[in-house]
This record gives sequence, structure tokens and C-alpha cells, in this order.
Amino acid sequence: KKGPPPAQPYFTNHVRGAMRCRHAALRLAAALASVAAAAAVSALLDHRPLAALGVRLDARFAADVGLGVGVGALIVTAMTAAELACGWVRVHGFLESFDASEKLSLNLFYDVLFHAAVSVNEELPMRGWLLLNAADALCAAFPGAVGAGVALLLAVALESLLFAALHLSSPGASTLSLINLTIGGAAAAANVLLSGGLGFALGWHFGWNIVMGNVLGRSTSGIPVSATVIVTVPHPALEALHGGANGPEGGPLAPLAYLLGLALLAALYGLDRWREGELCDPAFEALHAAFKG
Repeated sequence: KKGPPPAQPYFTNHVRGAMRCRHAALRLAAALASVAAAAAVSALLDHRPLAALGVRLDARFAADVGLGVGVGALIVTAMTAAELACGWVRVHGFLESFDASEKLSLNLFYDVLFHAAVSVNEELPMRGWLLLNAADALCAAFPGAVGAGVALLLAVALESLLFAALHLSSPGASTLSLINLTIGGAAAAANVLLSGGLGFALGWHFGWNIVMGNVLGRSTSGIPVSATVIVTVPHPALEALHGGANGPEGGPLAPLAYLLGLALLAALYGLDRWREGELCDPAFEALHAAFKG
């Protein structure tokens, strides 16, 4: 019988790879359910195809995902580099599984599946279905009083607050982490609106999570680590700065990382979708077109 994993000499969340495998299976099932539910609701109630939510299985969608992964990875790496320079964290080692008896590559594979499923399970319902339909509903409920642009901003605020609320029970959650997640939700909405689909948002979400958790060894909204390429040690006395068990999303640098990501988003896709003529149609057809790309 195996004994408990050896105690780690640093402060973060951990879980064995065997448990992460179960987590990944559950998240994959939830992601498939989210896709099925979004497709069914869109077709039966909204009379829209799934493509209207920003899902297009084509070369452009794949390219958007790749760009999003790159941007998410880059801004997380920049944030951690700043923390290292400030002395809030330090590098403790490399290529480590929490349970040394488990295979590193297999644990990393479980985490890739886990974070890919998390990205789909959060982005499709929140930044796909809810964002578009909340804005559409506001226009329909207040015809002539709420234009598409205002409705869209209100919908962004709604999904951002709901996104943060869904993380209330995350390990290490704090007032700052919830504020940061609200900002992150708005940044994710901007990903969809400026890129014209969900691909970039899905890639950003995955790149942010996988690099933070399994390349740099940090907790991601309290998600524990089973294996990591670089072992990063948070200073035990500086929890308010590095985010503690919640990870960098609970620290003061997260909003700056989101802003950097938005700057890169604007550089890649431009701001054309914010032109008034594309977001003021009372019938909302222009907004539909923006989501369809």
C-alpha cells in the first residue's frame, strides 16, 4: 500500500495525478454536455445555429485558438516573471510530480485534458450563449431605448459578474480575486467581440490555465497542481501579493496581465467591430454577424 505523498517545501495546492484523471473525465463530460445544451437551446429556442455563438470548425477558428493560446501563455509568463523579479516567488526545481511515484508525462496529459475541457465548459455558456442572448434580450425588452452597443456592454457586465460569482468557493478566494475575475470576464468578452468568434477566447483561457498551473507550477483560481515543468515557490509571508492558494489571479498583477492581453488582442484583430455602424442596428443583425464572423 502506498503511503502519503512526501510533503512539499512550498505553499500551493496539490493533488495526485490519479485524482486529476478523475477530474479530467468529469470536466470532459461537462464540456460535452455544455456543447450539446448550447446547440439544442440555440436551435430550439433561439433559432440560431451553433456558429452564431462563435463556434466555427474551420481553419480560421483553429488559427484563432492558436493565437489565443500564445497570448494567454505570454501574459501569464510575463506576470510570473514580474513576481520573480519582485521576490514574491522563486524557482524551486523542475519537472516534478506531487506524487513522485506517478509518471510526470501522464499527469501533464491529464491536465491538458482537464484545462481544455474547462475552457469549453466556461467559454461556450458564458461568452457564447449568455453574452449574445443577454444583449439580444435587452434590445428586445427595451426597443428603441437600449441600442445594441449599450445592450452589449450591459451583457458583458452581467456575464463578468456571474463568472466571478462561480468562483466564490474556489480555494483561497478573496475580494481581490473576485474583482480580478470580473475584470477577466470582461476581457474574455472582448476576446469574442473583437475576434468575431470563440476561438481566441478558448485559446487564451487554455493557454492562461495550462501555463500558469502546469508550466509555472501555480494555482489557477485555486485549481491544484499535480505535475509541473517549473516548480515555483510563493513566499509564505507575501500571500497578499502572489495570491496564495488562489494563485496569481488573486494578486495585484492580474489586471495588468489582462490589459496586456487586450493590447495584444487589439494589435492582432483591430477595433473595427466597435465602429458604431456595426453595433447600432435595432434588429441586432450586425451583432449576430459579429459573432458569426
